[in-house]
Amino acid sequence: MTINNLILNINVGDTIGQSSIVDHLITYSTETGCLPQQLQEIHNKPIYIWKNKEEVTGLLNLDPEFKSLTKGNNFIDILKDRLSDCSDIERNPILKSNFTFMLPSSVFTGPWTNNKAQRKFTVKQSMPYYIWEFNKRSKNSNYTTILNEENTRKVKRLFDLDSNLTFLETLNVIANKINSQDPGSAIDFIKDKPIALVEMAVNKGFAYTIEQGIKEFEKDFFDIEFNEIFANDDHLLVNIDNLLINNKSASVEYYKYICEQLSITSNLDLYDQFYDYFIDTDERTRLNMITNSDYITDLLHNGFKDRD
Repeated sequence: MTINNLILNINVGDTIGQSSIVDHLITYSTETGCLPQQLQEIHNKPIYIWKNKEEVTGLLNLDPEFKSLTKGNNFIDILKDRLSDCSDIERNPILKSNFTFMLPSSVFTGPWTNNKAQRKFTVKQSMPYYIWEFNKRSKNSNYTTILNEENTRKVKRLFDLDSNLTFLETLNVIANKINSQDPGSAIDFIKDKPIALVEMAVNKGFAYTIEQGIKEFEKDFFDIEFNEIFANDDHLLVNIDNLLINNKSASVEYYKYICEQLSITSNLDLYDQFYDYFIDTDERTRLNMITNSDYITDLLHNGFKDRD
């Protein structure tokens, strides 16, 4: 059993095989059921699936026990059943769609993985990028959800605040919870920080978070599982280093190879822009585009170097 118009992104062992970069590039193909993602949106998750007119943003939206389902031989059959009432970007049944689509997150392997007919891939990338993806996919989502205007609605739900508050009003309310004597200092601290640190400041106090909490957070942020990923005949291995190179023609050829192996069309015009603005720059700029956070970018760019 295969789902012909599905590309599965898989994790090998305990190692996350998903990449914001590859997720972004796949949207460039004209037959994928997702509008080409803008570079400034690379930190966001591309949406391919709708259920009850709502975006499917996580695997748990399809089944609360999704991870355990991947361990069985009949995972593809079960997945087909879970997708039977979902639709594509044009609100047509996803399983009968003319578009190629992906799930909202990578899945762990099982006995079904040796089905060579099912399109699938995993990703290998250098540690700063991998650390970000591991935290984003496998830890508390508040580690990588940043307190900024884009996430205002999520922040208001988390702290049970009035839904009509603006972003600045939201900042002020939370800052007063943290440090009513000097809310300005609290705002300076929490803005652009992961929500996990904001929660810590609210629950454990400003002083504790400054003096001890940041160190605890950063230590846990770098505490990850990692196993070397090798090529396998059953899936495509995408090596990010082969894209992020100072050789445009070689990078373009590797992008074309990825598309060919996944049976999707390449979009060389968009990739040309991608190379000029994303690859042909410094690593800090790339990390900032992926994380959408100066704090996390500095943590990955400088903090990781401190751990060499």
